[in-house]
Formats: sequence, C-alpha cells, structure tokens
Amino acid sequence: MPQLLELAQNRRLAIRDGSLRCSITIAAIPEREWFEHFFEAITPTIRGSIGEAGKCVDARSAAGSLVKRMALAPSGRPDRDESADRQSKIPLAHWLKFGDILLQTFALESNIAPARLSRGVRTVQLEALWSASGAGAMCFHRNLVHRFKAPSTRDREEVRRAHAELQRNAGITRRGVPVFLAPQSPATAYAMVAFYDGLIAEVEGYAVNGEPLGENRARIVESMDALHKVTAARALFSRSLPRIGEGK
Repeated sequence: MPQLLELAQNRRLAIRDGSLRCSITIAAIPEREWFEHFFEAITPTIRGSIGEAGKCVDARSAAGSLVKRMALAPSGRPDRDESADRQSKIPLAHWLKFGDILLQTFALESNIAPARLSRGVRTVQLEALWSASGAGAMCFHRNLVHRFKAPSTRDREEVRRAHAELQRNAGITRRGVPVFLAPQSPATAYAMVAFYDGLIAEVEGYAVNGEPLGENRARIVESMDALHKVTAARALFSRSLPRIGEGK
C-alpha cells in the first residue's frame, strides 16, 4: 500500500551538494504562510512611471526564504526565534535547493487536459516530493488524487475573466515588454484556492496524523497544502488558463 502523504507533521528536506548530504526539518506550512511569504513575495510590482518595473523576487528564492522561515531548531521550536546563528551558517545555495524541493509538485500530464470526467466528478492526480525517508532519500508521492465536482460554465468564465484582468494589470518592463504574472501570483493563487475549496469532493493519498482525509471535505479544506490546492485547481481549469510557463 502506498505511503500516505502526512500533512500535519514536520517535514525533513534532504539535499546533496557533491559528496555532502544535508537535511533540515521544517514545520507544516499553514496556508497563510504560503500566501504571505511565497505567493505574495514573487509578484512583480510597478513603481513610478509606466515602464519602471519594481523588484521581482523569483519563485525559487521565495521558496528558499519560506523554508528558512519554517525551519525548526533541534529543540523543535521555530529556528528563526531560537538560533539565527545556526541559519546563517547554511549557505544560500542550500536554502535554494531546499526551496526547489518545496516546489516539486506537479499535475500528471495524462490528467491535465482535460481532467478525467466520470459521473460528474473530475479527477486530477498530482505527484510531489514531500519528506525524506529514514535513509535520507527524497522520493515522489505519485498517488495523490483530487476529485472535484465538475466546474460549471460560470466557474470557467470567472477563471478566464480573472486571468485576463491579471494580465491587463501586470504592467510593462523597462524594455516595454509586458509583465506576465506567474501562475503562482497571489491573485491567481487566491482564486485557485477558492475554487479548490468550493469544488473538492474527496482526496486519496493524504493523511492528517495518520488518518486518511478521504471524503472529509471540511478537513481537506482546512488541512490541504496550499501549493497542492493551486496545482490541482490549475489542472482542473487547464482549458481556461495557459499552462505553467506560457505567457512569460
């Protein structure tokens, strides 16, 4: 039986840098932390006259910073409150690699366009890196299933309209090239999470403290990782939105 992805417990992220193996333990990431310290951190901003682009933090750097924020000291308390000196000894390249692990969540291509439809239920399957095994290996969870009520025509129109508005308001770079918001932009992410919470029916492959989430909608909405929500919802609406990487 495939191992369930445990949403509520700490995660151990493990990387290799040449012959060096490094790992760090992070707390479960609440939805508000994803939004405040990842999605909102990577949004391009426009300052001053048209064409003067504000600083844009890339997704990889934002993910590394989020890992650093959620890192736990040996005592189990947030490392940012207990041992800033310990964090300062970890090189930036390692934080970025830890952040890379955080972002390894994908919708399987066979389910993206369109998501499978059966008896009014659409199924999206994800695969994701999550936590290192006892031996220190990072392995993909490949049986992460999200079943949704079929979106209505109105739902799809709202997604298309929201995306078009985002692109119109994104701004222009110094070279006159339009800024296309990343799929992880906060406005897109907020919309995807809202649709996820409203349409999700059941999941497979996830647990909270050892208990499978199954058809417990309230628990799914409360406990599901925000990046998994966004990724699954984007796959659900794949015909209404450009795929990740388009429009950049």
